[in-house]
Amino acid sequence: MNYLHAYHAGNFADVVKHLTMVAIIGYLQRKEAPIRVIDMHAGSGRYTLKGKEARATGEAASGIARLLENGDPKQLISLGPDVEQFAKPYMDVISRLNPGTELEIYPGSPLLIRHLLRADDRLTACELRDFEFAKLQKLFAGDPQVLTRNVDSWKNLKGFLPPDLKRALILMDPPFEKPHEMERALDAISMGVRRFPMGIYMLWYPIKARYQAEIWAKSLAKRKPELGVETILRAELYVRAPDNEDQLNGTGLFIINPPYTLQKMLEDALPVLQRHLQQAPQSDRFLKTCVETL
Repeated sequence: MNYLHAYHAGNFADVVKHLTMVAIIGYLQRKEAPIRVIDMHAGSGRYTLKGKEARATGEAASGIARLLENGDPKQLISLGPDVEQFAKPYMDVISRLNPGTELEIYPGSPLLIRHLLRADDRLTACELRDFEFAKLQKLFAGDPQVLTRNVDSWKNLKGFLPPDLKRALILMDPPFEKPHEMERALDAISMGVRRFPMGIYMLWYPIKARYQAEIWAKSLAKRKPELGVETILRAELYVRAPDNEDQLNGTGLFIINPPYTLQKMLEDALPVLQRHLQQAPQSDRFLKTCVETL
């Protein structure tokens, strides 16, 4: 699996991750006080679905494209009123970036976030890879609301916390290229909560085998007493049975200090999304979605 995000832009994992991220930002923006979003693994920020990387995998075709009526980025398929309302802010950004009737551009998380920011809101976007950072920096050149940093965010997160704005989302979307990436992420969350306990921390993780997701969830649950937080939410969606460790079978999120409205939103939305995003025939032999508190 190539972890350069251009190969996976707009896939089913992006859809779930970005819908949830947008919902959290919407919740934070219910109050007038400004917010800061810290995107720890920003990538290049903007992806051309006709580019060679996206065409090599075609993953958007089984992701975001499945939610569009006749492939038109301005027409969402029927998902029911509650899920359509949940998806609307996300789909509005997709539509603005694709003014024609064909889906050509998919926004990475920093570009999605930027489209949602109010005048006083701010974004910190971090990217370690030099060639990806060059694109990210160009994308936001001269933008006073966006701070880009070419750093290893795991090593530098401490310096970003507590943020200048006291209401914040910290988004963690590592490539999971290294065997101990989850342990590193959980250590970062532990440190982050100590420095900034009121922040919302959202960690994305890939699911190939179900047992691995269970190990990660139990590991995070064991840390809950030391974190001192009231709620940790786990949300997962599977597109096929998680029994082939050579492919991405599901997508997961751990959310520390989630908005109180989020669990119900995901309980309603994920089963509907799974029916459209599944990549194997409907079957009762594998779990399709999971939303629970740890």
